[in-house]
Amino acid sequence: MSLLVKLWLLALFGAAVGMLLSRDNGYVLLAIANYTLEMSLVFLLLLISTLFAALYLGNRLAARGRRLRQDKGDQQRRRDGQFAQQAMTDGLLEMTVGNWADAEKHLTRGIELTETALPNYLTAARAAHLQGAYERRDQYIQLAQESMPSAEVAVRLTQAELQLEDQQVEPALTTLQDLQRVAPRNSSVLRQLYRL
Repeated sequence: MSLLVKLWLLALFGAAVGMLLSRDNGYVLLAIANYTLEMSLVFLLLLISTLFAALYLGNRLAARGRRLRQDKGDQQRRRDGQFAQQAMTDGLLEMTVGNWADAEKHLTRGIELTETALPNYLTAARAAHLQGAYERRDQYIQLAQESMPSAEVAVRLTQAELQLEDQQVEPALTTLQDLQRVAPRNSSVLRQLYRL
């Protein structure tokens, strides 16, 4: 029902009640325990209408406040997601042009704001590796594993590749053999074992 029709019906109802009450104001007596309350029917109806309107408006304002808080939270999550996405994009661009330190900085900057931290950690591990920062590389590999335990093959394969690039033959062999037990038919694991 449109607002205009509702207003028209409300005005019609008000006019009808006004006509009825203009003939007789009525009398209301409320007795509760030892207390009595006397008033005209018109005043009681106005009081009830006012209380109903106050409750209705209070409910609407509370609902609007909840919606505003939710919208504000949604906007913050959207901004955080955009920031994390931009940081990842900047990091990947820096990796492409060979700025490993800047790439690592960008890739780790918005990492706590994203739900998909695994690619950031793995790429940051590569950037740290290319700088010769093997301790940071290993930390990123560990964080990648913790961020998504179900991606163990991808994380450990990246670890083995980086170990091979650094001529760490024994650790790479151990990593690949562990991986072969987890994923015996994975072609990338088999290829790396063959290469080793």
